[in-house]
Amino acid sequence: AEGALRWLRRSLAQEKADDTRQSIVAVTLQLMRADAKRYLESGESALAITNEPEERTELLRRLAVGYADSGQPREAFAYCLQLADELEKQPASSRPIFVELEPGHRVSIDRWLQAMIARLERKHHSH
Repeated sequence: AEGALRWLRRSLAQEKADDTRQSIVAVTLQLMRADAKRYLESGESALAITNEPEERTELLRRLAVGYADSGQPREAFAYCLQLADELEKQPASSRPIFVELEPGHRVSIDRWLQAMIARLERKHHSH
């Protein structure tokens, strides 16, 4: 998947095709689901090239997780704030209601965001 991502990035640099952009975001999300902290830079790059609300929401969520998992709570919190802003901009009818934490386990995006911020606060106060 990493090789495919490199190839897609080169392709996007040569031609600004929507299909290539969508493929980069899809592959990046797949990689981040497996290991968010390993693919932080790819996630940030994908976020910069998409305006699709659903993709942005999931990328922001994965970036928050990746930074939290890599011991960078300030960065994780900043992505939580961006996620809250992103959700606020979206019409209520098009907002994602649930996110999948693992196969068969879903929670509301609002509840996920509250839990992540609480996790970051606990980490901050424990240091």
